[in-house]
Amino acid sequence: EIRAGAPEGTRMTDHCHLEVPSPEARPRYDEAVRAFNAGEYFEAHELFEDLWREANGPLKVFYLAMTQSAVALHHAERRNWHGATTLWRRANRRFAEYDGAFGRQSLTRLRLVIDEHARRWSNQTEVLADGPINHRPLFWNE
Repeated sequence: EIRAGAPEGTRMTDHCHLEVPSPEARPRYDEAVRAFNAGEYFEAHELFEDLWREANGPLKVFYLAMTQSAVALHHAERRNWHGATTLWRRANRRFAEYDGAFGRQSLTRLRLVIDEHARRWSNQTEVLADGPINHRPLFWNE
């Protein structure tokens, strides 16, 4: 399991004023968000994971949670309900540390929408016979 965390003694909410992402990472971040919102979850996972590898502290945790969210949605599309639920729980625990926002990014809607899907994943009723997962775009308030 990939692990990340804030520096000891630092609360995640202390970092809600940070810019997400850094100016150098902005083009890759924008591409990751585009892929996520387009439902290209495997690609979004790869892009957020690359950002995660380079980041530190609270930003690293944020990118990890986004990576896990994308993987959860990818699993759901493949009807791997256990994998989807497990990854979303991990991501949601990390998002909870941010009091609904990180930088200018609102996480509230993202969490609410995926939570609703996760309730259905646990009952294995998410995908109807011919219906795709309909939940995008999920975020940003910029």
